[in-house]
Amino acid sequence: MNRRAAGLFSVAMSAAIGVLGGGVAHADATDSSFLHALDQDGVTYQDPARIINYAKAVCDALHSGRPAAELVNRIQSENPKLTQQGARYFVADAVAHYCPELNTAKP
Repeated sequence: MNRRAAGLFSVAMSAAIGVLGGGVAHADATDSSFLHALDQDGVTYQDPARIINYAKAVCDALHSGRPAAELVNRIQSENPKLTQQGARYFVADAVAHYCPELNTAKP
């Protein structure tokens, strides 16, 4: 991933995930299923639209060759209230819902 793309991804990651609150606002079936999976896994978020975009950014990064473990570590380090396991769940749920063709990239 080039430097500009890495920077944009970092901004998207930093802005998108939080660990307070939750809820669904105008989500399609895939989005609703993804948010439900996060809820089931105990991963909380502030803004459903942002967390969905964040999940899609994870898939973009995986498609670009970023290792899943690197994304997990980055997500957790940028969101200290999120546990390492929570970050793993997030990446796994993103893959399962938005890029299932990358299923082998799960952490």
